[in-house]
Amino acid sequence: LLRALRARRYDVILAAGIHKHRREGLVSALAAGPRAVRASLWRPADFHGLFTHVVRVPVGRHMAHRFLHLAQAAVDDAPP
Repeated sequence: LLRALRARRYDVILAAGIHKHRREGLVSALAAGPRAVRASLWRPADFHGLFTHVVRVPVGRHMAHRFLHLAQAAVDDAPP
């Protein structure tokens, strides 16, 4: 499955879940190509190395707002 995902050459991978830090980090790191942006909502410091961007989102936001905030931060900082 990971080989098939990596073959798709994703440019951006967004991990907007708030649980299962290790699983989301490993899957995004293994599925992403070398230039892909891997963005996540804020996680414990142990997991920051699995993502290229870790974004703080204002507290009390709806999940849709969190996802949009995460996507905007990832795309704004993406390499050309």
